[in-house]
Amino acid sequence: MKSRPCSAPFWRIGVLWSVLALIVVSTLAACSSKAAPQAAADTPHNVTLTAAQRQHIHLLTIERSSFHRSIETSGVVDFDHDRATQVLAPFSGPVTEVLVNPGDKVKAGQPLARVDSPDFAAAVGAYRKALAAAHAADQLAATDRDLYAHQAISQREHAQAQSDAAGADADRDAALQALLALHVDPQTIAAIREGKPVAHGQGVIRAPIAGTVVEKSIAPGQLLAAGSTPCFTVADTSKMWVMAQLFGDDLAAVKNGDGPTSVPWSIPIRAPSAPACWSTTRTACSSGRCTCA
Repeated sequence: MKSRPCSAPFWRIGVLWSVLALIVVSTLAACSSKAAPQAAADTPHNVTLTAAQRQHIHLLTIERSSFHRSIETSGVVDFDHDRATQVLAPFSGPVTEVLVNPGDKVKAGQPLARVDSPDFAAAVGAYRKALAAAHAADQLAATDRDLYAHQAISQREHAQAQSDAAGADADRDAALQALLALHVDPQTIAAIREGKPVAHGQGVIRAPIAGTVVEKSIAPGQLLAAGSTPCFTVADTSKMWVMAQLFGDDLAAVKNGDGPTSVPWSIPIRAPSAPACWSTTRTACSSGRCTCA
């Protein structure tokens, strides 16, 4: 019995191979069509920024630096009270004119205000009388000294004349010190010695130190009491103080000797164990140490 050749399976295998080949070709074609746009998107190219966008671009240089922890806290700005003084009224009377305002720079001896003061007039009158009495006593003492040398007067009269002259000179010097205590300027004192008239009753309050007027407490027409009415406060504002307050965990991060590095004012930080201070100017920080009270 003869068997027939198995041609059907070979035919089917050929068809299957053909179908697989078509599928592979179709898949490759689809993949290549999707990969082309993706490859175009991944291609690097230069970016062009507008002028507005370039304003927000900042170039910084990276370099090594030491890490410093900064603490933000509140504080009180004040001038150095060791370099400030309160000006009290040296005499009584109503204020006639205020010559300065807060913020003005003044020199030592510069007039700050004028006062219509009976104390000033009395001091000027007392100095005039003391000058006249001292001048007369000195002339009498000189005459008695000459007479005693020629044995024209007794020793007792000569001694009395010398004692009167010394007392008159002492009264003159005391009257002069009273004028200086009232801040009378040398020109006015010289005019009194020469017998010239001065402004009647016009006392002048003067700056005791050079600095800035930081407080004005009087106004025209106000009645002043000698030695008790505060008029001005003059301070040297070239060195200011900022008293910073530290709380909680910040105290552990501060030690004696630490100073500020990024603020326009130096801050005296009062550490738990000992104070640390820094002096300043109005324009920049300074690392110069000073002494805390």
